[in-house]
Amino acid sequence: MYIGMRKRKFVGTERQDRFIKSVDTDNFDFGLVYTQAFLKGIRDIGYKSTATALFECIDNSIEAEAGNIHIIFDFDRDKSGKSEPDRIAIIDDGFGMTKDMVRIAVLWGGSDRIDSREGMGRYGYGLPSSCVSIGQSYTVISKREDMRQWFGVTIDLEGIANREPEYIDRKGAIIAPPAKASSLPSFVERYLRNKRVELESGTIIIIDKIDRLSKRTFKPLKSFLSLETGITYRNYLNDVNVYIDGSLTEPVDPLFLTKGNRYYDENELRAEPLHPLEIKIQNSIDKRRRPGTVNVRFSYMPYGFFNIAHEEDDISAEGEEEYGDEESKRNRSKRLTVRKRNNGIIFLRKGRQIDVVDSKCPWTKFQNNDRYIGVEVDFSPELDEEFSITTAKQQIVVSERIWNILRDNGVYEAISVMRKRYEKESKAQQNAKENALTESPEKRDSYTEDLMKQSASDFEIDATGQLESVKKEAEENLEKQVKKIAKQTGVAESIVKQNLIAQAESRPYKLDYFDEQEGPFYRAEQIGGQVVVYFNKAHKFYTELYNNPKTNAYTKNALALMVFVLGHTELRVADDKKKWYRMERIAWSMKLDSTLEMLSKHFAKSMDDEVFEEEIQMNSPRGGELDV
Repeated sequence: MYIGMRKRKFVGTERQDRFIKSVDTDNFDFGLVYTQAFLKGIRDIGYKSTATALFECIDNSIEAEAGNIHIIFDFDRDKSGKSEPDRIAIIDDGFGMTKDMVRIAVLWGGSDRIDSREGMGRYGYGLPSSCVSIGQSYTVISKREDMRQWFGVTIDLEGIANREPEYIDRKGAIIAPPAKASSLPSFVERYLRNKRVELESGTIIIIDKIDRLSKRTFKPLKSFLSLETGITYRNYLNDVNVYIDGSLTEPVDPLFLTKGNRYYDENELRAEPLHPLEIKIQNSIDKRRRPGTVNVRFSYMPYGFFNIAHEEDDISAEGEEEYGDEESKRNRSKRLTVRKRNNGIIFLRKGRQIDVVDSKCPWTKFQNNDRYIGVEVDFSPELDEEFSITTAKQQIVVSERIWNILRDNGVYEAISVMRKRYEKESKAQQNAKENALTESPEKRDSYTEDLMKQSASDFEIDATGQLESVKKEAEENLEKQVKKIAKQTGVAESIVKQNLIAQAESRPYKLDYFDEQEGPFYRAEQIGGQVVVYFNKAHKFYTELYNNPKTNAYTKNALALMVFVLGHTELRVADDKKKWYRMERIAWSMKLDSTLEMLSKHFAKSMDDEVFEEEIQMNSPRGGELDV
C-alpha cells in the first residue's frame, strides 16, 4: 500500500480538455441513445464472466495512468451471514475526470479515445456495458488534482424505466443527469482509511443492485477474479498494482515461462521456451496505417508438469481431470487449472489477453494433451481489423490471411514438434508406470483402491440409504475386527476402533488377500464404512491370471475392478439374494479354476510346439526345408 500521492503530469488530461471543448461547441444533448429497450438489451451484451466485465473498468483505469487499482465488495449490514456481495467498487488513482467528463463517461460512446490505437479503449462502450451486465445501477465518481471536490453521476435502470425526472429532459428524451458534488460511499471510505490510501485524483465506479455474478458467493468470486486478472494483465502488473479485496494480484503466465510469476515453481519441473517469432505485417484492410507487429511465444511443458509437489511420487497424480472429493479439489494442480482455461492459441492485444482460440484454428485442433503446448500471439493495435476484435474485447476472429501468415512462419511446425515430443515422453512414462504397478504390489493395490473409489462414485448409494441388514452386518464385522486386532496387538479396543473408522474414511474401498485351498476366488465384506474385496491367493485366478508376470497393469486393474463390482453388488442386496451370490460364487470359482488350468496347459503346449518347430528348422540340413 502507499500513503499519499506524488504530483504527476498526465498526458491524458490535455486530451480530455480538448474533447470537452469540442462537445460544448457541438450542442451535445447527453442522450442515452433511445429507449429502455436499448438498456435492457445492452445488459445481455454477452460478457463471458464477471471478470471479463470488470476488466473493462480496469482497462479504463490503466488508460487513466493509474498506479493502483482496487476492486472491493460491500454486503448489506442487515443481512447477517450473507455471502453474496451487494455492491462492487472499482477504485483507481489515475488522473481522474472533470465534472463534465464524468457526465459523458456514463454514456455509451462517451469517450475521448474514439478509434484510438494508442491504448486499450476505442469506442467508449466498456464502462456502462460492463456495469449493467452485473447490476442494474452504477455510479461514476471522479476528481482531478486541480479539483477540490469529487463529482458523480448515477445511472439507475429502474429509475429510467419509471421515467424519474432527473433522467428526462424538457423534450421528454432520456438523458444522463449532470454531475453533482459527491461524497464517497461509506464502504469505500472505510476501505481507503483501513488501507491508508489517500486519493488526490482518481475515479471510483460503484456497481449496485447486483443480480448477475458468475460466482454466487464471495470466496469463489474473489479467487476467480484474482486468477483471471493475473492472467489477463500479466504484462501490466509490474507497473500497475491491482488489489482484489485488499490482496495484491500476482501475474500468471499461462505459458509458465516468466520467473517470479504465480505457479512458475509449483513443482520442480519448468516449462521450456522455443525460439520466439516477431512478424511485421501491413494492415491489408486499412493500408494507410503503419505496419503492425505480431509476437509469438512458445512453451513446452514436460510430462509430469501438472503434478503438485507433495504428490510427485503419486502414480495417480498425472493427468487427473476432475476430482470427486473436496480434498482432491484442494490438492489439484493450479497449473492444470490455468492450462485448462488456456488450451489453444492465446491471443493478446498490446500485452492484454483477449481470447483463446482452439477449434476455430483452420490448420489444427487442440485436444486435452495439448495443454502441454503453450502458444501465445500478441498483436499490436494497428492490426485490429485483421483480428476483428469485438467491442467488449473478449473475442477475436482471425482473418484467413493472418492464419496463413502464422502457419507459414512456423507456428504449426512448432506445435507439431512439441506434440511429437509429448507423445514420446508420455509413452515412456506410461511404460514406466505400468512396470511400477506390475513390480510393486503395494503401488498396484493402492492404485486399484483409488480406481474403486472413483468408480463407486457413479453407483454407490448414500450410507444412510443402505438396507438395515447391510448396516447391521457392517457394524458386526467392525466389532469382530476390533476384537481380533486388539487381541493380536494388545492395543485397547477403543483405540483400535477409532483407527479403523479413520482408515475407512480415507480408504473406503480396500483390496486384501486370503489363502484358502478349495476356497472361492474372491469374497467381500463390509467392515464399518469400508468395503473390503479379498482375492484368494490359492486360486488359479490369482496365480495364473491376476498375479501372472505376463499380465500387464491395465489388465490387472480391469480384473480387480470386475471382481470389485461383483463383491460390491453382493454386499448391497437383501439376505435372500446374498444366499444366491454365495452359492454362485462357489460354482464360479470351481469352473474358473478348471478353465484356467485348461488354458495354462494349452498355452504351455502351444509354446512347446513352437520351440520344437524352431529346433527342427534350425537343425535342417537345407536351411529349414525338410525332406519328405
